[in-house]
Amino acid sequence: MRKIQRWQALEYVRILSEGLDQLRSRETAEVFVLPPATLLRDMATAGAEGPILFGAQNFHWEEEGEFTGELSIDLLLEAGATVFMAGHAERRILFGEQNEMVNRKVLRTLKEGLRTILCIGELNWELAPDQRRRNLETNFKPRCAASRSRTRRSWS
Repeated sequence: MRKIQRWQALEYVRILSEGLDQLRSRETAEVFVLPPATLLRDMATAGAEGPILFGAQNFHWEEEGEFTGELSIDLLLEAGATVFMAGHAERRILFGEQNEMVNRKVLRTLKEGLRTILCIGELNWELAPDQRRRNLETNFKPRCAASRSRTRRSWS
């Protein structure tokens, strides 16, 4: 099974890299892929020399503790994650993630100086400009000096 996963990861990275050639000719952009956690290490390793960033679809905001089934930022960093997503609609709808939880995730990644993707609305009613602004304000309340704290990862 491990051999199949490795092949899948290499194939995904190859296909993504080919598509990047077309993007490079247009403008500069960072491209990231958020694979399932079980493929993250293989894909990040296979794409280590390329321009694609790999990241986590989900993570827990606490630095330590017992959170069965959740992945810590440290474990995901070891697996090769450089991008962290918080607030995806599926996490909100299917797993009941509330704005307070999303806010904790965002503050944790900012405290660590990590690239963060904050999803603030995918449902039709959430796409109205005034609702998007309210969602952003609700999900991103810098309650501490997270943005001023020392970071361990660079944004470069």
